[in-house]
Amino acid sequence: AAYLVKQTYKEAKARPVIAVDGYRRLQEYDSDFYSVWEQPSGHLLVTIRGTKDMTDAKADLKLLVGRDGDKLQSLDPLFDRLEKDFPNRKFDCAAHSLGTSYLLKEFPEHRQNMDEVFLYNVASSPTQSKDELQKLGNQDANYYINSGDLVSAGAYQNMSRESMENN
Repeated sequence: AAYLVKQTYKEAKARPVIAVDGYRRLQEYDSDFYSVWEQPSGHLLVTIRGTKDMTDAKADLKLLVGRDGDKLQSLDPLFDRLEKDFPNRKFDCAAHSLGTSYLLKEFPEHRQNMDEVFLYNVASSPTQSKDELQKLGNQDANYYINSGDLVSAGAYQNMSRESMENN
């Protein structure tokens, strides 16, 4: 999943069509911000990149000062389309940094259709409210955090013992 998230940082036309473990990129779902991959078994993985350009940096600054701001990139249309095109099929999601904030915003509507969720250096800020940081750090997801990463520090410091041990 981490390797495929890294591929999502590339321009869509430069991303591999066939990747590790036989994952095939479903090009019709590509955007600059995400890709959808299918395993030979039919299982889907949505990958969402983090900060890549100045537009993304503006969203990072909003997070840094503790504001959600408007969604610069909504994942709702993608998830609605996947749920329509693949009814009754759950999919995995993997996101890095800024991408985690967009993914987590979709949990209330779409989490029930997700299987495994992988969050790499979840985006947070020490200026966000304690309640928001606790929410970010204690989701039903698998966290991969570098404890020295400033972007993840707010969520990391507010994880419950249960989240630390199980997620």
